Amino acid sequence: MKRKLIIISSSGLLILLVGFLLLSGITCNQTEKITQLEQKISLLKEENIPVKFKILNKKDGKISVAVKFFDSQEKSEPINRLVETFEGNELSFDFLIISVKDKKLIFTYKIYTDKIAPINGKNITDLYDKNGFPQIFYHKGIDKEFKEILSAVFTKIKTGNYDADDKYFGSMVHDVAGFKQYKEGRIYKIITRTKGGIEVLED
Repeated sequence: MKRKLIIISSSGLLILLVGFLLLSGITCNQTEKITQLEQKISLLKEENIPVKFKILNKKDGKISVAVKFFDSQEKSEPINRLVETFEGNELSFDFLIISVKDKKLIFTYKIYTDKIAPINGKNITDLYDKNGFPQIFYHKGIDKEFKEILSAVFTKIKTGNYDADDKYFGSMVHDVAGFKQYKEGRIYKIITRTKGGIEVLED
């Protein structure tokens, strides 16, 4: 019985070790691809409109919104759409900003309100996830290697596998300057720029 227990324990340790090595390999591969961002970052469009939204109605302390997601091609069709009602009266978008050299890689991250804290906001990354690639950055000038690099970064974002000591991650924006109150029935577009600016304008 004792020998059987030792064999079982050894098998368990072996499984854990293999799992750790696999995970380490994936993490190293992701880190290597993220480092390559510096060489490829110039392929990003300087200005992008990843999101357009419309306030459908505000009633009884709730806000209903329709959100569309777009890639960065000039004549872009929506890649996905969200229609949802949130507790609160003021809508905000949360972004994760990644600094690479003198440019910013800006991911639309969450939706929250004055009644929902950013940490509890709705994660919307899956709405522009196309087979692991953040489709809001897609345009015809992006090559296969850069797509793989962006996918690796996107994986870190989706899994929360980054922290304040990460070389690139750590800057959060918890609001969009511009409008304090979005008006019902009007369409707004969120503009992101590689220089770091985020702006909301009526479409």
